[in-house]
Amino acid sequence: MTHNKFDGVAPIYDLLAKLVFGRSILLAQTCFLGNTCADKRVLIAGGGTGKLLQHQSLQLVRSVTFLDRSELMLKQAQKRGAWLQNVRYTPEDFFTHSGEYDLVVCNFFLDCFDETHLEKALTQLDRLMTPEATLIVTDFDIPVTTSQKLLVRSMILFFRLFSRLQASKLLPIKKNLSKCFMTLQEENFYGQLVFSRVLVRKESR
Repeated sequence: MTHNKFDGVAPIYDLLAKLVFGRSILLAQTCFLGNTCADKRVLIAGGGTGKLLQHQSLQLVRSVTFLDRSELMLKQAQKRGAWLQNVRYTPEDFFTHSGEYDLVVCNFFLDCFDETHLEKALTQLDRLMTPEATLIVTDFDIPVTTSQKLLVRSMILFFRLFSRLQASKLLPIKKNLSKCFMTLQEENFYGQLVFSRVLVRKESR
């Protein structure tokens, strides 16, 4: 896949996120980690610069596979995760990745895809999860206010220009998740524009 190449924005990615969202992004990404990591085989899909790896709960995991196609993002992640053991960093394509995981984390990952690839991504998530696995998804909800709509349009335009973002618009991620997964917990941030959900496969319940 030639889209979603984030090497060009890797050096400024965290700065941009902090300038626009303050601490909301990090709070959303980590709000459910503490209760779900212990003794788990964890996949972090589209992990970016690896700020998540600084969270203390990850020292309790059995193993972490950190997947991101950007080599520059991976280099930053490796520095941040140097204190952790049993972390494997890979630039492998998510759609061809294989494995079995007890916890899968997708932070601002699913919003990168067009409708066809979002459906494929959800199928791949289901394939990678063990029957009793947990999925944590943190992402953008459909904007409601004028300022939110403008912000989302601006972000999409920026990343389409500099990262070949595949998505041309923000899809209803929550609605698509509900086709395959059941929500156990949810928190909202940044005026309801950002959500974080804990989900399980529907057939596991």
